[in-house]
Amino acid sequence: MDTNLLSLFDTIEKKSVSLFSDEDMEQVNNYWDTFRKAFDRLVDNWKLFSKMDSENTDDLYKMAKGFEHYYISQPPYGGDDLESKLARVSFSYKYDILNCEKLMKEMCHYVEGHIIRFFNEKYGCSLESKNVLANSSLFDDHSRYTGVDPDLQVILDEIIRQNDGLSFTEKGELDTILGFGKIVDYRVLSLSGKTVSIDSMVSYSDYGCRRTLYSDSWWKVQVILEAIAYCFHGTKGLYTIINHDDLSRLQGMDVGEAFNFEKKLKLEQIKYFKNRKLGIKFVTAEQAKQFYEFLSEAKEKYKNIA
Repeated sequence: MDTNLLSLFDTIEKKSVSLFSDEDMEQVNNYWDTFRKAFDRLVDNWKLFSKMDSENTDDLYKMAKGFEHYYISQPPYGGDDLESKLARVSFSYKYDILNCEKLMKEMCHYVEGHIIRFFNEKYGCSLESKNVLANSSLFDDHSRYTGVDPDLQVILDEIIRQNDGLSFTEKGELDTILGFGKIVDYRVLSLSGKTVSIDSMVSYSDYGCRRTLYSDSWWKVQVILEAIAYCFHGTKGLYTIINHDDLSRLQGMDVGEAFNFEKKLKLEQIKYFKNRKLGIKFVTAEQAKQFYEFLSEAKEKYKNIA
């Protein structure tokens, strides 16, 4: 009997499991191909300027270390004669080299952000762009290009790390719920009949005799509307619960007045109270109870991870 435990791994069937579907990878590879075409053109310029700089033996400009990056220092002041003055304003390829490297890094930021945004928009995730590609072996600690080819796997590995072993669908569902829980984290929720109330949700400003919502309050109200749509329909698309015209009128509605919906799509009334409370009246008490429990659970989940 073989007592070598390591040999047991040879008998385990290995299955290829990928977080990324073929459809998603096709889109990601399209982004990456577009990026590589632009990046490689810039690298060609960088190589050309680097070659010309190495051959420019009369260049008096120096590449000096700064606090976090390199910068170009002019030749020292040499006097009032014409030759010294011309030397201080002579051409140096070092500026072109550094500009290429700066643009390369920006390109890395763009492609990573674009890939991250693709998954966030498709699945409802809250993945963050950590600039891992630009901070990889492509550049040194002084933001100088090292000549290494960019690697898409660096971005994909970071996405896998942020997903914590979840599929994109699972990650999207969790992030969406946590997002709703975050906005009501410290707020008091209450249920009375067909009405769900949320304290400290809105604030307003006075314009003469009118009291209208601050813009940040409207953003919070819209997130609550998205939570209603998600609770009943599994989507944040507001068209499932509210008409476009109603949404526009809600945004400009005066504080203290109630908005009654002409066409009832789960919602019957919304009111912004002067004490900063948001009141949402549903068509039925069962709907109100369902949303209250949904939002309370989201709040608890967010509290447990915060």
